[in-house]
Amino acid sequence: MPLLLGLLLYLIAAIALVVGAAAYLLSGVEPAVTMVPAQQGARKVTPRVQAWLDREAEGRAYAEKEKAAASDEKELAEARRMKAISAAEHAAFARARDEEKAAERESATRTKDNAKREAERRSRELRDAEGPEPPSVAEEQSLQYFPDLHGRSQ
Repeated sequence: MPLLLGLLLYLIAAIALVVGAAAYLLSGVEPAVTMVPAQQGARKVTPRVQAWLDREAEGRAYAEKEKAAASDEKELAEARRMKAISAAEHAAFARARDEEKAAERESATRTKDNAKREAERRSRELRDAEGPEPPSVAEEQSLQYFPDLHGRSQ
């Protein structure tokens, strides 16, 4: 068993050594793609061509700005449209709520009027059932005293 364990440790050490050597060798090799080419002089461009290139760049920048502005305007219009829709929905909801309140008020008024009429009817029925009402004290006094407005005596 100790012999087998020793062989296993030896094998692991050998593999580590081989992998490390391969990594060292590969890091020293640089691919040709990463090598920097010799400096080339900048291309000489005539002023007329340079002005044309500048105008082209400005045109592209202007087109990009216009495209972004159009996109922003489209988003703003969409937001306004959604806001208008929500305002219309809100107005419809408020109108329906107002109609419901008006109907409730009318119903309450009708109920109140009906109760008032019913109370008057009951009162009238009670008065009719009791017979004619005796005159009040004030009515009796007013019937007994008539001032002589023309100076005639009785």
